[in-house]
Amino acid sequence: MEQKLLLKPDIKQKSNFHSAREQALQILQMNQQDLQMYIREQADHNPFLVMNTIGEDSDIFDVYSPKQSLSDALYDQLCYIEKPYKEDIVDYLLSRLNSNGYFKVSLEQLILGSCFSQKEIIKTIAVLQRLEPIGCFCFNLKESLQIQCEMHEEACSETGYILCDYLEDLAFHRFAQVEVKTGLSLEEIEEGFAFIQGLNPKPASNYATQSAVILPEIRVKLVQGHLVLETVQEIFRLQLEEDMGTHHEYLKRQRKEATLIMNSIQKRKMTIMQIMQFLVDKQKAFFLEKKPLCYCTLQDVSKACGLHVSTISRAIQNKSFEFQNNYYPIKYLLVHGGDKAHHSQEIKSRIKALIDNEDKQRPYSDERLRKLLEKEGIRISRRTVSKYREACLLFNASQRKQREGS
Repeated sequence: MEQKLLLKPDIKQKSNFHSAREQALQILQMNQQDLQMYIREQADHNPFLVMNTIGEDSDIFDVYSPKQSLSDALYDQLCYIEKPYKEDIVDYLLSRLNSNGYFKVSLEQLILGSCFSQKEIIKTIAVLQRLEPIGCFCFNLKESLQIQCEMHEEACSETGYILCDYLEDLAFHRFAQVEVKTGLSLEEIEEGFAFIQGLNPKPASNYATQSAVILPEIRVKLVQGHLVLETVQEIFRLQLEEDMGTHHEYLKRQRKEATLIMNSIQKRKMTIMQIMQFLVDKQKAFFLEKKPLCYCTLQDVSKACGLHVSTISRAIQNKSFEFQNNYYPIKYLLVHGGDKAHHSQEIKSRIKALIDNEDKQRPYSDERLRKLLEKEGIRISRRTVSKYREACLLFNASQRKQREGS
């Protein structure tokens, strides 16, 4: 008997499922501006989607810029950091970047071409490198990738950081040589290499030169001592046209597509609200008492909301919320520096205090600092100690000893 395998219906069904899921994830990742542009484009060619702007003078598309400028993105974040900075230095450094976010000149030329001190420029660069988009204000690809590794939460980012010193070997798949040079296993090298390939080699390429309108997703209000969340009224209304017949196959497909889009938009709204509800509850002291933010990572949000980490990341990317007439990026409420019991600023202060009070003839190594911090209940890795020490612009043990003796 001749046997036949009929797989086409299943393949088509899976294809449709993945296509719908991909569309839902794309909509989830869009911020308010991108979402409105997308809806308008869809409404233009889908007869079942009807989009009406709310209010006579509320057409955002007359003033909308599809991309936020790098300058605006940075200043939005600089408003909320504790470290002091000078706007004229930031503006100067911005002017010296190319379209990918790298400096067009060397550090020496950067200093010589300005009226600012070397210390001021280096301190400002260190701050700007760690703001979104992470990895800008670097002098080369290696430095940018290492900053991105340093700021990432995944465990393999530490391996990626090490492998950034061997980018040429990795590019030509000379993994055996990297094994010998680093002492890492082949599995660790392949995992770290895959992680590096997922980083952004051109961190500023998606930013425009013009400003964009800020449209927050959520408004956080203080009502009789309680925090209340509400979605910001959208300036558009999307409805599904009911009066149109669907006898034609093409119209059936269009109606199905319109339904999927509306469901995805509704799911997007619910997901963002769910995430924000958890973050606001977690950071209640920040909103009510203006206290420092608590330790909170993407993994914490993922566990609490029952969503994958990648879904959380997509949902909060390039999105903001409003609180007391101020706008904050949603990512601002995430704090992954330090450990669960200690904020990164607290750890940096302790490292600085230990170094200030050390024996100048026998300065503490990073490993010794790690052990001293562990005695105080602060449990972090040696590389994290190095990262925080460098963020405080403090030299390593051998450099501190040399400078003291010179």
